[in-house]
Amino acid sequence: MKIPSRIKIGGHSIRVVTCPFVRDGKATVRGLTEYPERRMRLATHYLKPNHRSGRICESEMAVTFMHEIVHHVEDVYGANMSEKQVTRLAEGLLQVFRDNPLNFRAIRRKNMPLTAKGKKVMGAMKKTYGSDEKAKEVFYASANSGKLKGVHGKHKKAKKRR
Repeated sequence: MKIPSRIKIGGHSIRVVTCPFVRDGKATVRGLTEYPERRMRLATHYLKPNHRSGRICESEMAVTFMHEIVHHVEDVYGANMSEKQVTRLAEGLLQVFRDNPLNFRAIRRKNMPLTAKGKKVMGAMKKTYGSDEKAKEVFYASANSGKLKGVHGKHKKAKKRR
């Protein structure tokens, strides 16, 4: 898993820092959320009882990253969860995201007609990407993220029959 250097949560930009060891007071921990600084720190190594270090495996890094994300979501939205609840939710969400090919950006607005601008942009993307499927994927991802505006028209209301 590639961990980004920044993530956005509730309109806030959270800095993600990876370092060999993370300390919370005197304890060495795998991750730490620093709320006022809008930062999370993730450890890449852990200390063994005999004071030797080992590298944290990819799956543990992923669950720690998700755990710290849940803490920031909890802070931004005032969820007030226990540490046990945060851990369980993080592990559950990670499992769902890993086991299912989810792509929320690719959700299309069904039956939404394109404006003249939308048709023009879609045509240009088809030329650029060569395939209709890839062009549609990029087009709707861009539209859903807000990078493309004014490309969808309004639904036509069905006439009522009496």
